[in-house]
Amino acid sequence: MAKAISKSKQLVLGGGLFLLAASSWAFRDDLFQVAKNLDIFATVYKEVNLNYVDEINSTKLIKRGLDAMMES
Repeated sequence: MAKAISKSKQLVLGGGLFLLAASSWAFRDDLFQVAKNLDIFATVYKEVNLNYVDEINSTKLIKRGLDAMMES
């Protein structure tokens, strides 16, 4: 009887560890996507800031960009 309980505990522990590993992998992938998109956003901002004819208000530009992303 003691071995049956031990095996069930091992199964539960193994399943829990698998779920923990799978969720952390998905979380890292999600953070990678966020970092990649922030890098793209920063690159676009830098290009606009360097090449746009008129001076831009960076706070206003970033806020409007974020607001537009939240609408879609």
